[in-house]
Amino acid sequence: MSNNPNAVLNSRIEHEVKPKTAIYCRTAANDGKSIIAQERELREFAAAQMLDVGLIYCDNGVSGLALNRAAFRTMMLAVENGEINCIIVRDYARVSRTLIQLWDWLIEMHRINVRVIAVKDGFDSGHLGGELHEKLSKALKKAYNDELSKKTKAGIARKKELAVSK
Repeated sequence: MSNNPNAVLNSRIEHEVKPKTAIYCRTAANDGKSIIAQERELREFAAAQMLDVGLIYCDNGVSGLALNRAAFRTMMLAVENGEINCIIVRDYARVSRTLIQLWDWLIEMHRINVRVIAVKDGFDSGHLGGELHEKLSKALKKAYNDELSKKTKAGIARKKELAVSK
């Protein structure tokens, strides 16, 4: 053992966990292919952006209506422990299908300085500066309108099916 007081400090610094980029994938379909495609796409994106991906979390065959998902919870524990400083997702819907949950989660990630990238939505909280509220509002309005459009189209299609079956 060294008598140098800095030896212990230097040793501890070398063994600290370096915050890393995480990939989070989720799909409601339990086909295995969708989750693999998401992961591959996000790995390619991260490599192109020179982001060091150290952790990958996948919830396969799990609904996006609630945040109480096994891999998502594990990822959030890693965030709380300072092991993750950036999360890459394919799109907002991978995190949550509920806009209020998504909004709250994005605000919390911003508050604790965790960068969030939603690749298909063109969102990167690391490049927002003071524009966070405006960018999030626009993105969430677009997501809401897209979701509402899908639900409306599904409802119309269902009514047509019922009318034909009568």
